[in-house]
Amino acid sequence: MAATISNTKGESAFTGKLGRPKKEAMSEAARLRQEVKQLREANEILKKAAAYFAKDLK
Repeated sequence: MAATISNTKGESAFTGKLGRPKKEAMSEAARLRQEVKQLREANEILKKAAAYFAKDLK
């Protein structure tokens, strides 16, 4: 005869929305990281171009 143990505290401890993010959230986070990387690269290029053209004005 198997005994059933009721563990209401343990069961309710894991009902929240914490834990690993879902694939959709992970892919969105990866997409946003990629976009941030591209924007930072573009920003560096624009800074260098601005510095180059600012030298010509002097």
